[in-house]
Amino acid sequence: MSTRLSVDLIFLSFMAAVVGWACRAPPDPQARAAYLCAPVVLVAATAAHLEAAMADDGSVAPPEPPWRVDPGRACTRVVARVAEDLGS
Repeated sequence: MSTRLSVDLIFLSFMAAVVGWACRAPPDPQARAAYLCAPVVLVAATAAHLEAAMADDGSVAPPEPPWRVDPGRACTRVVARVAEDLGS
């Protein structure tokens, strides 16, 4: 089997897994948004913790600025809005 074919099969398997995961989303719009945005929330939280750990200088960190976007809320809002647009 050639390398190109095996890379294509891995990519297609990954895409099939993502589609299968997305198809298991609950029918309720808010529950669906929470389900589909769970990976975004996880990655954003991990990135924030990593950023804080790398910038740690031993002092107390100030609270998050109010202008900083919350990726979990933004993703949930976008997914809910897209579901409403597709539903109507």
